[in-house]
Amino acid sequence: MLGEAANPQALQTLLEVSRFQQPRDLELRSTAFDSERWVRLIATPFDQSLAVWFADVSQAKHHEQEIRESARRKDEFLATLAHELRNPLAPIRLAAGIFGSAAASDAQKLRSQQIIERQVRHMALLLDDLFDISRITLGKLVLRKEQVDLRTIIEAAIETAREKIEAKQHELVVALPASPIVLDADPLRLEQILTNLLNNAAKFTPNGGCIRITATRDGDTAKVSVIDNGLGIAREHLRLIFERFAQVPVAGTHINSGLGIGLALAKGLAKLHGADLRVRSEGLGHGAEFNLTLPVLPSSTAGASRDVSESVTLNKRLVLVADDNQDIAETMARSFGWRATRCTWRLTASKRSSVICSSSQRLWCWTSACPANGVTKWRG
Repeated sequence: MLGEAANPQALQTLLEVSRFQQPRDLELRSTAFDSERWVRLIATPFDQSLAVWFADVSQAKHHEQEIRESARRKDEFLATLAHELRNPLAPIRLAAGIFGSAAASDAQKLRSQQIIERQVRHMALLLDDLFDISRITLGKLVLRKEQVDLRTIIEAAIETAREKIEAKQHELVVALPASPIVLDADPLRLEQILTNLLNNAAKFTPNGGCIRITATRDGDTAKVSVIDNGLGIAREHLRLIFERFAQVPVAGTHINSGLGIGLALAKGLAKLHGADLRVRSEGLGHGAEFNLTLPVLPSSTAGASRDVSESVTLNKRLVLVADDNQDIAETMARSFGWRATRCTWRLTASKRSSVICSSSQRLWCWTSACPANGVTKWRG
């Protein structure tokens, strides 16, 4: 029953119980079945004989291994998160010092400003992904659906990912249909899915590679494919690709795989849309293909799709910015001010409601980071 590999250990256990008259309870790995099994063996001396029980504990053993693996991935994630958040701080600190130095030239100050903006943008994107995957897990992320043309979303995602694609001198091949593919979807979240897929392809494809993004319609579904000729994925790692915090090793490279949440986030957002996201790879060195399948609106109900990027004119608006962080409130107010908008700010959280209700501003803004039920709100 225990198989040839486990029999010697089981037999030795039974002999020891018989000889020393001491009960034994142990778990053995069995190879007697088509798949690996774990068997619990309990042997007890009984009236000059042995009472022996066998129990299949494979399911409990595998569950225990999954718990240990999950804990290990979370530990790795926390270490990686600390590293990813700490990395931008050094250039920000140095650039801020140069920017504030009287001896620095205008060119040096401009360069320092660009460094700070780039590093802050990197940190903001990192934290946005963390918040999003947390809200998906807790079931608190709400989609803002509207009729959109899939081609427009793809073009927006390409523009967002273009910097990373061009930085590694990849060739980007785009194949979109001539006719609209109208979906009922959240345009920003759908763009986020495709941007993550394009960024992933750019990251794990060596310099000068080729990335293809295509869109096709088949009846009541549409399929978007992102294909690269990059490093590929080992067969045994395919199941981990969409797992949160999974760090898939990339042999022979120095690529930092990051936090391991980008593809998990894409998968979660796809599910919220009633879509399916899958990956294919023939193995290491053979690239990867991600396929996103989405439900399409029937032609009879699909109205004119709206552009996903709508600009908001703030000229001649009165704006009130309220936040419990002075730096955030003041810099946001100055940002609106650069757009020829009359703006004021308040350093408040708990009194935010009374401030807003008594104000005459035509546009109100406060951030979701505030306590006291703070939410992002715009009112024209």
